[in-house]
Amino acid sequence: MTRHVHILGICGYATSGAALLALQRGDRVTGSDDFAYPPVTDVISDAGIRWENHSDPENLERWGRPDLIVVGNQTRPQNAELAAARAAGLTIVSEIEFYTDLAGDRLRLTVCGTHGKTTTSALLVHMLARAGLDPGFRLGSTSLDVGGSARLGTGPFVFEGDEYTTAPWDSRPKFLHTRPHAACVTRLELDHPDVYPTLDAYRAPFIELMGAMPADGLVALCVDDAECAALREHAACAVVTYGAATGADWRVTDARDDGALQRFTVARRGEQPLHVALTFPGLHNALNACAALILAGRAAAPLDVAVAACADFRGPARRFEVLGDAAGVTVVDDYAHHP
Repeated sequence: MTRHVHILGICGYATSGAALLALQRGDRVTGSDDFAYPPVTDVISDAGIRWENHSDPENLERWGRPDLIVVGNQTRPQNAELAAARAAGLTIVSEIEFYTDLAGDRLRLTVCGTHGKTTTSALLVHMLARAGLDPGFRLGSTSLDVGGSARLGTGPFVFEGDEYTTAPWDSRPKFLHTRPHAACVTRLELDHPDVYPTLDAYRAPFIELMGAMPADGLVALCVDDAECAALREHAACAVVTYGAATGADWRVTDARDDGALQRFTVARRGEQPLHVALTFPGLHNALNACAALILAGRAAAPLDVAVAACADFRGPARRFEVLGDAAGVTVVDDYAHHP
């Protein structure tokens, strides 16, 4: 049965992706925004979505009354269209709740942590795609390997687990709404002080996530980070640790540069080691790749295929994106968030 989904703030980065995925699923999609501009406005219009570049309660009847209202996090609490939807008793959900609905009962994999989420998520998607698993995903940037920041797919669904607030009425982090079957936490240190005034406040939702994991789930934790390692005692499921530290279940060793690649070995407790060549430099990226490999294995991707995918990983846009070389100088575009 086709649903009519109406999206407030439809030209936002995450909401525009949700709109396109809803179309892929067969939903009828409409929306509204305020002062939106290209290129996203063109993407929405070219997809055949009917929308207004002005919030107005009349939008709720303009194309017939919607079955569901999806609200982007940039929509202001006093938005008149949102207020009218509430007054009319319409069903209202946040953007991330809608993505979780799109994922359905498929295996959900969520990448969390202060640093490295986008790169790790994009690499995991690349591994799953290379394994022929047709992943769905929601990323914080455009994947240069499979294209786009969101895709419906038919296989495992990968979420970049943002810890920022969910919606104007919901201050919880987005990752709690993804209800993952498997997750990783890359690092844990105070971020977003506008939402989390202290490290204790920032840590709390990660502890909540650990306790909410299903009993048959899996969490991968980076033990090089003490805060991250301490989450283990709160996990309601199996835990696999990774890192360069002695004692990690998956231990990164022998990391070295080799031209445009870095090479390293992943020693695994009770298993054969993995020999990895990765297109991204730095030990932190070797650790990110290790986390992605653990989750790829949980999704039943052959590890030899996942390892091979590391060697031609292009990455997400603006995450150490090599634009080219000029006069012997390599030009890199990066948004400069680094541990």
